[in-house]
Parts: sequence; C-alpha cells; structure tokens
Amino acid sequence: MKKEFKKNIVKNKNKIIIGFVCLVILLVVVLLIFNNVKDDKNNEANSNNNDNVVLDDVTEKDIIDAYNFTMDDAKELVKQEFNSDNFEFTVTISTDAKYIVEVKNIINNNVYKYEVDPATKTYVEI
Repeated sequence: MKKEFKKNIVKNKNKIIIGFVCLVILLVVVLLIFNNVKDDKNNEANSNNNDNVVLDDVTEKDIIDAYNFTMDDAKELVKQEFNSDNFEFTVTISTDAKYIVEVKNIINNNVYKYEVDPATKTYVEI
C-alpha cells in the first residue's frame, strides 16, 4: 500500500507541476496581449494628436523657405481667373501655412476667398 501511495503522490506532483507551468504560460500570453493592445491605443492617440497640430505665427518667410512660393505668387495664380480691373486682391496666411487670397469686386462688393496651397501651387475656393 505504501508503494501505491508513493506512486499517487508522484503522479499528483507531476500533474500539479504541469498545471502550474500551463498557468504561468497562460498568464504571460494574456499579459503580452494586454500590453500590446494598450500600446496600440497609445500609438493611435499620439497619431491623432499629430494630425491636429496647429502652427502658430507662420510667416511668409517660413513658406518661402519651405516651398519657394510668395504671397505675390499666390495672388498672381488666383488673378488668372479674373480678367478685369474691377477686383482688389488681399493675401493673408492661415494657421496651416497656406495663403488665403480674398478677391473683392469693387463694383458690387462681392468677396471671393481662395485657399492657395504653396506645396502644390494649386488653389480652391472656400
């Protein structure tokens, strides 16, 4: 009876050790998955923050240095649409480093606004 008792104890010890090893492996896998999901959320939050960056105090010099495109270039680009002397052009810089060209009809006071992208040298009416 002692031999059978010793065999049962050895079998139970082996089962306990195998169960403990499986439990440790399972915990490690769960922690790795949880940590990876947490890192993905942080990366997503950081990338969303970078998309909403607002540039402060962008100057014409900054745009010229980056794109070699001046306010006069922006005005001349938009001016191609208007074939009359009845328009006044005003150029400002937006916070996202684009030129805003306002065209005012001096006869009826209508105002048209165009956003000029100095990187692509294109414009759209806004």
